[in-house]
Amino acid sequence: MPAMPPTTPDLSMKEPSMYPRLSRFPWSSHVPIVFALGLASCVVATAAHAECTWVLWFTSGHPARPITSPVDAFQTKDECMKQAALRMKNDVAEYKKKNPSDVASVSCLPDTVDPRGPKEN
Repeated sequence: MPAMPPTTPDLSMKEPSMYPRLSRFPWSSHVPIVFALGLASCVVATAAHAECTWVLWFTSGHPARPITSPVDAFQTKDECMKQAALRMKNDVAEYKKKNPSDVASVSCLPDTVDPRGPKEN
């Protein structure tokens, strides 16, 4: 007699009570929903970060106590970085010629970051 291939039970045709091991985990039907919500929250958080305003900061002055000030704001990081490159080439170079012992730099940061640190009360 030829060997018959093993068969798997068709769970869709049986009542859940016939498979108590499967009905023990009622939360298992919610796993796809929880996963989808978690994924959606990651997408929203990423999109929110991508849409923030970018601020161009200019730092100059004595190395022990430089002063940092916001110069301009941009809708995208790319716009800010392009302007930063121009400022480095022109403004920072000019400042360093006049004040060789001082520090001078520009940076682009999201509007949620203040390089000056927390405000004092």
